[in-house]
Formats: sequence, C-alpha cells, structure tokens
Amino acid sequence: MLFETDLSSRVFCRHKHFDVDELVVLSGYVGFAPVKELEKLPLKSTVIYGMYGEERISEKLHRALKSLDISQKDTSIFYSSIPVHSKCYLWKKNNKIVTALIGSANFSMKGLTTDYREVLAETTS
Repeated sequence: MLFETDLSSRVFCRHKHFDVDELVVLSGYVGFAPVKELEKLPLKSTVIYGMYGEERISEKLHRALKSLDISQKDTSIFYSSIPVHSKCYLWKKNNKIVTALIGSANFSMKGLTTDYREVLAETTS
C-alpha cells in the first residue's frame, strides 16, 4: 500500500498494529521534533542521519540531536559517514524485521506532515 497523507501518524502509530520492540529510521535528513517524539514510544529507537557525511548540518541542530541522544535513554542517534539519501522505517522484534515503510519522506516535520508532498510504501518480504 502507498501512503501520501498522515505519514507522521503512520510512522508513530505503526507499532500498535504489530508485535515489535524496536524502530530503526534511516533518513537522508532528520529533524529535531520527530526525534524528540520517539521518547513517547514504548520502543527502543535508532535514528541514522544519512546525509550527514555529504552535507553538514547546522551546529544548532547537531547540538540539539546530541542532547536527545543523551537524554532519551531508549533512543540512539548515529550519523552516516557516507552519503545515504534513502528513507527507510523498520520495525523489529527480537532484532528481526517485522514490517517496513520506504519512500521519499525524511524523518522531519516537513517530510512527515506535508500531505501529498512525500510518500511511504509498505514493503514486501
């Protein structure tokens, strides 16, 4: 199924429909607000900032993300050393992928909240 609307809800509520214990996000660009929102989830979360190696982020955003990395005990934030523009959202159980969404939506407010601008699609195994 292809999603064009309500992407934020699809990302932040998908765990309610599957037996999962972890969310892994790989995104070309990452915003502060979605990372902050992860602390509300009953899941371990990992965020990989894919384009960090290609285009340096602002010092302000870097400091804010590092503070979340420290303060949110169930969230880990990593920066890719190679440029990765992919957007992939993986929900896992016992380190095995249960469900995933891929598409064009960055893990940012604009990427997840602007209807019809970006898409996410369910993957098949």
